[in-house]
Amino acid sequence: MIHYAPIGMFFVAFLLLLLVSVSLPVTKTIKYFTLSLDMTSGTFATGVKGSVSFGNYGYCYSDIIVKVVGITNTVPGECSKVKLGFKFDQRLVDLLRLQDLQDAINGGLTFALVVNPIACGFTFLTLIFAIWFAFRHKHGLAPLILGAISGLIAAILATIAFVVNYVIMSVTKKNVEKINDSLHLSYGQTTWMTLAAMILLWIGLVLFCIVGFRARRTRRKETY
Repeated sequence: MIHYAPIGMFFVAFLLLLLVSVSLPVTKTIKYFTLSLDMTSGTFATGVKGSVSFGNYGYCYSDIIVKVVGITNTVPGECSKVKLGFKFDQRLVDLLRLQDLQDAINGGLTFALVVNPIACGFTFLTLIFAIWFAFRHKHGLAPLILGAISGLIAAILATIAFVVNYVIMSVTKKNVEKINDSLHLSYGQTTWMTLAAMILLWIGLVLFCIVGFRARRTRRKETY
């Protein structure tokens, strides 16, 4: 059973990183974080209320409710186009008071956009090599060595991705609290999904190496 455990761990880690890599707006429920703004004044019935959620390839914002002296205007929510890198709609920036956060959000998410898919790609390679070794381990060391190398790279990249995702959330939350008390940041799922993938990759890599070298030792004993 332990012989196939690394394959299961690599597969789950791959799925997690794949979901993180696509995230919002491709998958509507997976996001880095959500910024919510609630600036309403009961005295004059004036203010704005709405939220925007960020993913790897863009953002989605909810209906934005704007009240001016009791008159309500609703801006329908929608998502940005799916593409590498994105530019904020100026209307969204003005409505949700995001002027001072544009550069920080863009920079952090651009870095995450690069790291997460690369980690996902190396995890997929590791999964392929692990499957190859599981069914062809008698045919040489190639799948074991390649799997160990790609697994190490994938685990390191997943660790970097987790740190990047966590830093993005922490720094953005800190900046939000400084800029406006009415802005609130709530964390999404991507950081914890990346953490889970990182743990699975490190454990899977150790098990893969243990299983691999045991298999090679057994093979040598049978040969001699």
